[in-house]
Amino acid sequence: MSGCLWGKKQAPTIAFNNLFGFRQISRKNAVASSLLKWVYENQDEDMFVIVYALTTPFLQAVKQAKAINSKLKACLIVPDLPQYMDADSSLVYRTLKSIDIKKQKTLLKEIDMFTLVSSHMASALNIDKPFIVIEGVIDTKKLPISLNSPMPEHEFVIKKIVYTGGVNTEYGIEGLLKAFSLVKGQDYALIIAGSGNAVQMVKEYAEKDSRIQFLGTLSIEESIKLQGEATLLINPRQPDKDFVKYSFPSKTLEYMMAGKPVLMFKLDGIPNEYDEFLYYFENNNDYEGMAKKIVDICSLPAKQKFERCRKAIEFLRNEKNVLNQTDKILKLLSQI
Repeated sequence: MSGCLWGKKQAPTIAFNNLFGFRQISRKNAVASSLLKWVYENQDEDMFVIVYALTTPFLQAVKQAKAINSKLKACLIVPDLPQYMDADSSLVYRTLKSIDIKKQKTLLKEIDMFTLVSSHMASALNIDKPFIVIEGVIDTKKLPISLNSPMPEHEFVIKKIVYTGGVNTEYGIEGLLKAFSLVKGQDYALIIAGSGNAVQMVKEYAEKDSRIQFLGTLSIEESIKLQGEATLLINPRQPDKDFVKYSFPSKTLEYMMAGKPVLMFKLDGIPNEYDEFLYYFENNNDYEGMAKKIVDICSLPAKQKFERCRKAIEFLRNEKNVLNQTDKILKLLSQI
């Protein structure tokens, strides 16, 4: 089972058949078999299992285990809502997905506590059990020990506006391209890396504007290097899509870890505690306003931007580390 606490032992890796149409049954049987073995071996102990992701086979396995040992407590980590997880829009798939979601809602009564990435998930899932919000966890080893002192900014230095991630229309890529086209001056460059359904659109804009560069899919190491070279890291995802309130873009933490200014829309899934570390666009679909915001932030004094980034790094180090976030789960467990 993905992400389980398995007593004092490390959770085993569980194999299953991934063939479409059979994988749900195979996953349920494989996970249930391993989980039930653990339950039988530890029937006299208080038991706690963490389930990662809202997945029917995992919930079915928990139900079977609880039938054997009522002491078992289960925590479900919900990184995404199932209805927003897949791109397949065929009628058959949507019908099967709808049936599966109804089944999941019934199985959720087996869960004793929840870890959500957005507080809005609680109402969407009709949760009436204890829950906490953990929008992300960072590896402090990947944080810079300290940021370099701000370098004097010369008027002829190219200002690199960088986006890395899914190059999809639903993520606001077209809005970013339109906004950047309104930015004046050859000292600005928009660099986009990733893959998705808007790649052709990016290439077409790049043909018309030599300041736009499309790098395609990069490795993690290449993405981190590119982010570290940016003047401004940008996420154009707008708050007008349904799925936005039920998510926290992992890109936010990834960008902040680079120690560079981050510009994005204030999405419903972003807690207010991030406000002092991020820069926000003001209005949806206001491309002139977006262009102005890009220029305004790039034009801020280097020391001002540096101090904001330094505070962001310390915030991640102190508040979003593995021990701190895990402790929240354990404290909630102690209450149930």
